[in-house]
Amino acid sequence: IWTNDVFEYHGEFADFDRCGFGAKPVQSPHPPIYFSGLKDPKRSASRIAKYGLSGWIGIQDTPEEITRWKTEIQRELEELGSDRSLNNGFDMCSMIWFTITDEPTDQTPNGKLSNLLVGTADQITDNLKRYKDAGMDMPLLWPPFSGVPVSKTIDDLKRLANDIMPKGNWSSWRSEASGTTMRSRVQTESNSSSSAVFVRSSSSATVTSSRKFGRYRASFIRVPPGRDGDSLVT
Repeated sequence: IWTNDVFEYHGEFADFDRCGFGAKPVQSPHPPIYFSGLKDPKRSASRIAKYGLSGWIGIQDTPEEITRWKTEIQRELEELGSDRSLNNGFDMCSMIWFTITDEPTDQTPNGKLSNLLVGTADQITDNLKRYKDAGMDMPLLWPPFSGVPVSKTIDDLKRLANDIMPKGNWSSWRSEASGTTMRSRVQTESNSSSSAVFVRSSSSATVTSSRKFGRYRASFIRVPPGRDGDSLVT
């Protein structure tokens, strides 16, 4: 569909005769494709090798888990005979709850309920450094779905951009093969090219601009009045 003007497909879950699709992606030959491979490293490696995927996405992974997944997926790729390196053109990501608190939070490991990026600015700074050292390429910030108004989330994202990021050595946190900016979506006010930001239950929210922080690029959104009960999902 992305690389041919006319195509057809006959498979188990999709079946269509020759047809065309005029809206082609800007990237060539197609946009980077990420996947969530939480079953096991062997299955993840198989999909990376078969489909040439660009990134792996976990959920609430600790720095130690990121290192383990990356190491085991790389080993499985080598056993498959693939020459693919996860250190070259591949992003290790994880969706992680994000909220800045006034008081320190309990950082005791508690499975997927751990306060990994929920804590004071200093706690979050320390944990982001641990993630970088563990081999994470792109943290996907996951604000709470309920209990925290959008205004609080936007303020937290501003603090992330203005107070937390400058404290860390984020300059080396990037995708080596593509050379693209690592992205953390943030609300602020500047002008540049925009990146995607999604707002749950608020289709009228708009992306306004973006700003570069080191090698991060932050997208800025405008949420209309009266939508304070919605949550940002980045």
